Parts: sequence; structure tokens; C-alpha cells
Amino acid sequence: MESACEWGYVDLASELHQMGVDIAANTELLRIAADAHQHEIALFLIQMGADVNGRSEQFGQPPIMDAAGSGALAVFELLIAHGADMTAVCDDGTSALDWARNGKNTIENMDWVRTDEIVADYDTIIAILDSDETRANAEPIRI
Repeated sequence: MESACEWGYVDLASELHQMGVDIAANTELLRIAADAHQHEIALFLIQMGADVNGRSEQFGQPPIMDAAGSGALAVFELLIAHGADMTAVCDDGTSALDWARNGKNTIENMDWVRTDEIVADYDTIIAILDSDETRANAEPIRI
């Protein structure tokens, strides 16, 4: 199922779901889709019960941070439209705004600067994600 989410195979994900894969119980699936810029599969996962605020077991980040960090503007807006919490922070105290500003490109970068401002500014994040210059060299996380 993880590969279907990463590569955007909605038909395969649907078939796996029909075979019993519990989308709602796996918090990683929506994060994988968000990180990989897979809007269509992200929408499918949300429709099948994925939690837009579900957190990674390893670092505690919700999907909105993966979307912000990888520059997935369409997925970011989809998550917001479905109730994603823009004020959420990871276990290390970073926010979606931090991830958008810094482009979370590798797991090794987990200790970058924290923000004191917990409430992320939607317009600022959208502007960052919409900026070709800021996102030009970003690569998505591969977990």
C-alpha cells in the first residue's frame, strides 16, 4: 500500500482497501502521499478515513508537514480543506511553516532551527510553496 501511495496508484490502493487494508489505522499512508505530491491518492485516502492530523510514530509529524516540506501545494491545500491542524508541531517543536521555509529534504536534517511562533501563517506557507525559487532544489523525503 505504501508504494501505491507514493506513486499515485489509486486503483491499486482501492483494490488493497477492498481486500482489507485498513487505511484509517495507518497514519503513514497519507504522509507518504503528501510527501510525494500525490493529490489524487491523498484525496482517496481521506475519503477512505485517513486522519489528516495523524502523526508519524517516529517523529510525530502530521501529513501537513510532509506536504509543506516537500512543496506539495495542492496536497497542502487539500489537507487544510479537510481540517488539517496548521498549529500542530512535531516532537521536535517544528511547525508546518518551519517545514515550508526549510524544505525538509532528508531525515538527517531533523535538528534544524525551531520557530517560537507555533501558529503557522497560511498565506506565508502558500507563498513559500508557490515560489519556484524556494522549491527549485527541494527533493521529497523518502521514508
